[in-house]
Amino acid sequence: MKIVTAELTENLRWCIARENPRMYALRSLPGYLLINPLVYPMILGQEGRNSRFRFGCVVENAVLLSTNLLCFKVNLADESSQDPFAPLRDFVPLFLAHLRYCSKQSELSRAIFAGSDCMTYRTEVPAPVFPQIEPDSSDMVSNAELATAISWKHIEQADVAYLAGSPPLYGDVLLDAVQAFLERDDRRVILYSTMSIEIVAKAKLQLARGPRRKQQDDGSTVEMLLDRLPQQVFGRSLRSDLPILFQQAKCLYRTRNGLVHEGRWPTGVDVLSGTNGEGAFRAIECAEAVFQWFGESKQYFPPMGYVEAQVPEGYYVDVRDYPHALPRRFAPLAGLE
Repeated sequence: MKIVTAELTENLRWCIARENPRMYALRSLPGYLLINPLVYPMILGQEGRNSRFRFGCVVENAVLLSTNLLCFKVNLADESSQDPFAPLRDFVPLFLAHLRYCSKQSELSRAIFAGSDCMTYRTEVPAPVFPQIEPDSSDMVSNAELATAISWKHIEQADVAYLAGSPPLYGDVLLDAVQAFLERDDRRVILYSTMSIEIVAKAKLQLARGPRRKQQDDGSTVEMLLDRLPQQVFGRSLRSDLPILFQQAKCLYRTRNGLVHEGRWPTGVDVLSGTNGEGAFRAIECAEAVFQWFGESKQYFPPMGYVEAQVPEGYYVDVRDYPHALPRRFAPLAGLE
């Protein structure tokens, strides 16, 4: 039996439930079964020279863990003549993009396919072993970590979505804005947030009315994409349905225009604040609300708050990789920095 590993430049954060099976047979990559990450330490042993694996907290019947590997059991019709590595070169980058979109783990954009390895395993892939809990242990884990960790459901969703092509660009760009927020690059947040609004608006309008020849419009981008064109296509607009959100979008675009055309963060009551991350937070909040008006109900911004967790026996708990424990990621808006 052959096991092929895909090594990544960054760790993936997982949330694996006690009842999750050993493997998942990929429809998007026939002949390959994605192995449950809980099994990785048992099958790799000393051969996982470039592997990283770390347990995090246990929340109810699920454990958080991180690893820089994807491991596959290979069941090819003719293993002697087929290269088990070749399909992974195209599969892994697109599959990671779908996992990012499904889980909203924005940092996955840094997880680049860095190579693969192959090993012969003498016995069947073992069943996953859920870690024992440290007696009387207690810890806290953020809702953001729980919500964005890759679950078995995300694997299934990414597998199905892979067959339909690439994830939607507007979702990818809004996740770039979230990633920039976590990295404290507020100018990138503004740029990516406005880009995501334009892309989602154009995509939804084109889907509803079909491709049209580009028409000259003398109004602003916000008025065209969020008012006039939706009114023509849908019989309603963001301006008429949610006038406060429409004004927030105009405020976001004025901030963007100041950065792009004036080369500085603009000031005034009609633009977003450039201090303490508040303007960046509002930018993502605005873009996400516009997405919802266009029918995109997925939550992009990580939820705030914490839940109580337990500690696995014998393990140091710290599942977070870079960016490390940023206050603005978990704190209320008043605590942004």
